[in-house]
Amino acid sequence: MTERDSNGRFAEGNPGGPGPAIGNLNGQKHGLNRLRRTVEELGGRLLDGRSATVKALNAWRTEIIRDLGGMQELTAQKLAIVDLAAKQKLLLDSVDAWLLRQPSLVDEEKKAVLPVLRERQPIADALAKYLRELGLERKARRVETLETYVAKKYGGVTTFGKGSRSRRE
Repeated sequence: MTERDSNGRFAEGNPGGPGPAIGNLNGQKHGLNRLRRTVEELGGRLLDGRSATVKALNAWRTEIIRDLGGMQELTAQKLAIVDLAAKQKLLLDSVDAWLLRQPSLVDEEKKAVLPVLRERQPIADALAKYLRELGLERKARRVETLETYVAKKYGGVTTFGKGSRSRRE
């Protein structure tokens, strides 16, 4: 009798036992579903900020927020859409990275493109939809007027223009 590993599989290949042989990677595909499930379950806790991918994603998110006029201008709803867009971008970038590592995007046996290529499009469409909802135009941040700034900074300038003087003169 051959010994089994901790998962109940036979240690020497898989002569008729349950499950694939040890080391068999046939069930491992692109990992998209696993990544999607992990992001949904863990949310932001998954993205702790130490990896290069997360740093790039956070930089992208910061740029989006800046383009929308800054955090002060965002409603809770828009911020939620920004977060959804960031998750979609993470998924899309991961799928794209996997696709670019493949020797071919066509399965020669089936004479068809890889299924993940078809799964990629809805992710890209969702990201585009979130970005459209946020708006494609860059919005200027609201800044205080020069008069308000000078009044705060130097205390006491009343008006600008001909004949206007501050109290400090």
